[in-house]
Amino acid sequence: MKYFISDDHWDINGYWEQVKTLEPRMSKRAFKFFSLHSFHDAKVESFSIINTRNSRTIKYPTRIEALLTQGNRSTYKIIWDKVIGIRFDYLAKENLNWIGLDDWTYDELTLNDDNSLNHEIQLSSGTSIYINFQRIDYRRIQRSST
Repeated sequence: MKYFISDDHWDINGYWEQVKTLEPRMSKRAFKFFSLHSFHDAKVESFSIINTRNSRTIKYPTRIEALLTQGNRSTYKIIWDKVIGIRFDYLAKENLNWIGLDDWTYDELTLNDDNSLNHEIQLSSGTSIYINFQRIDYRRIQRSST
């Protein structure tokens, strides 16, 4: 993390200035959503890594999907496509309350030197997730009325 290093060191103004530089690298729909929407305190329901193709001609065939629920409000699927790299640092034995992945605390979307995008995510459990990718999107999931 570059902008949200710790609870007492947040460079919010610096972060939002660099977010503006992401606009040409994202669809208009995705840029508007990710620059205006926060997943702070959203519950991480699932996190999946998918191999989209078995062809050797497809560059970066890996996709990651996460399902996040925000209280009683909304459920979203976040999709990172054309994944170049991922680091997922999770240790269950450090979770004294056996909370699993737990809630999404904060995150940073940044531009990489090679024009790819990075998404760094911190969860309440202490889990750190780093994704380097080409495209990001989202879908709002309709809840069943049961």
